[in-house]
Amino acid sequence: MNNSTQEKNTLIYMGKCSKPHGIKGAFHFHLLNPKESTLGPGSKIWVTGQNIQDNGQWMVIDRITFGHKVMVYLKGVNGRSQVEALLPFEIYQDRSEFPEPEEGEYYLQDLKGLKAIDINTGEQLGVVQSFYDNGAQDVMVIRPKSGPMIELPMVEAFFHEINWEEETVKVTKPQWLGEGP
Repeated sequence: MNNSTQEKNTLIYMGKCSKPHGIKGAFHFHLLNPKESTLGPGSKIWVTGQNIQDNGQWMVIDRITFGHKVMVYLKGVNGRSQVEALLPFEIYQDRSEFPEPEEGEYYLQDLKGLKAIDINTGEQLGVVQSFYDNGAQDVMVIRPKSGPMIELPMVEAFFHEINWEEETVKVTKPQWLGEGP
C-alpha cells in the first residue's frame, strides 16, 4: 500500500562510518541495510559527526563496493589522512532519492511514530521509535509512556498489520510485559 498521506522525514539514517579502509581514501561504511541499499555511484549523502563543520555536509559517492564490507570512496577525499580527519560520522540520504515502494511494501522509516497496538486487547503499548537489525531479523523499538523500551522482532509471531489511516501497527504484546501497567 502506498502511504503517500503519511508525513515523511527528509533525511533518512542509513548507517555510520568509524573506520578508514586502506591508504587510498576509502571509507568502511556500516549500513543498516546493505543488501537493499539505495546508495550507489553519484548518490548524495549527508554526513554529520564531531569532526564535520557546521553540523554536517553533503558529499557524493564516487565508488561503492558491497561485499563482506561496504567500501566507499567519496568525491574530493583522496587519502587516508583526509578520511581520518572526517571520522567518525553518521550517514543520511534524502528521502527523495528512494524509489517509491511497490504495492504492499513500505520502508521501515515510515513506521516511526505509529501507535503500537496489542492485537489481542487493543491496548496501546507505545509509539514506534526506531529499528535495528540484530543479524537475524529487523527489530522494532517501541517507546511506551513509561517503563523500558519494548523491542519486538519483526516476525509473523509479533508483527501483524499496519493501518496507515489510523496510524497504527498491530503487534503481539510480549509475555514479559505482564497483564498491565
